Amino acid sequence: MISKELIEEITRIDRFRAGMLSPKAPQPPTPPVPTTETLAAKPAAVATKSHPVGSKRHQIFDALRMAVAAKVNVFLVGPAGSGKTTVAKQVAHSLGLRFHFNGAIHSEYKLTGFRDAQGKVHRTAFREAFEHGGLYLFDEIDASQPSALLAFNAALANGMFDFPDRNVQAHPNFRCIAAANTWGKGATMDYVGRNALDAATMDRFAMLEMRYDASLERRMAHLASNDHIDLAEAWLELVQKTRALCHEHDFRHIVSPRATQQGLSLMVGGLTAEGATMMVLRRGMEDTSWGRIRPSIHPLVQKVEAARHLVVNSALKQ
Repeated sequence: MISKELIEEITRIDRFRAGMLSPKAPQPPTPPVPTTETLAAKPAAVATKSHPVGSKRHQIFDALRMAVAAKVNVFLVGPAGSGKTTVAKQVAHSLGLRFHFNGAIHSEYKLTGFRDAQGKVHRTAFREAFEHGGLYLFDEIDASQPSALLAFNAALANGMFDFPDRNVQAHPNFRCIAAANTWGKGATMDYVGRNALDAATMDRFAMLEMRYDASLERRMAHLASNDHIDLAEAWLELVQKTRALCHEHDFRHIVSPRATQQGLSLMVGGLTAEGATMMVLRRGMEDTSWGRIRPSIHPLVQKVEAARHLVVNSALKQ
């Protein structure tokens, strides 16, 4: 893992090069990333549509940006819904790089392209980034075909690749991030359709773990609720409690920040708290498992419903 001190030093150097700081200018202290506990202990801050509460970027943004700027290939590991694609886009934008993307590849030709029967060469996102520069995100690399990974590894290793029409040298501004839900060691209890990646492929990357960011999730909640703060805070508390209980009981059930967005969008649209809970939190969980966590979250569901009623009543009075 990249240390906080190294991130701060790289940021200082980056700003110095841009003429923003002198070489010995002291850095202001970095504010601590809010946790679930600290958020729950403080009253909700006032938010507006232009200034919602919470972080705009994931807490690993600086480390990822530093690695990409240094031309280091990064293997980004994180659970579903943690924001891997979003943070990769933000890094590309901050460095002035075009963003290229593909998900799991089940055929080598989805990576390399191909020449059809009429002789037309079909290009891919990987080729565009490799040949013309840009940040290439290979998402769900651990769910891709081994033959495609061999071709990908060869391109990274040699800095050149034989595409269907010609050999291409890697552009000086080609950057690469691979993203996965696992550490490349094969299927897990939560991610059963994942492949083990060979050592040669893994050796091409620096590893960076990406977890759910409580501050970023809070911002997402406020935006999804149309800035109905009490409703956003109540639903966020319910989502995070459900997530913690699933982890505590070792349930094979993912409660990602997408549940925060989806549930609030549904309730703003008129669905009850109970309905949103069943649709985005339970989501097919078997009766036995649901029965084990339901008593613990029921008071929070009622709290969400009370906040939702206030929103509805306020709308009716207008």
